[in-house]
Amino acid sequence: MLSRVNLIFDKDGIYEILLGTNGIRPALRPIGLIKSGNSLKARIYKGTLTLANLFRNNICSINFASPKDFW
Repeated sequence: MLSRVNLIFDKDGIYEILLGTNGIRPALRPIGLIKSGNSLKARIYKGTLTLANLFRNNICSINFASPKDFW
């Protein structure tokens, strides 16, 4: 999996993604994904549906969109 991570996220930094989760009910939220070395991290706030979904169903989807789709 590490080679895939480095293929997609080629530089250290913050990548803006759409994180999809399901468990209690579906959620698709913008999240800053932090790549540092060989690790990926995201800060998911307490009390959010996203965190509750991740506790219930320990998987998610990472979705990308072009910035021109938003501006």
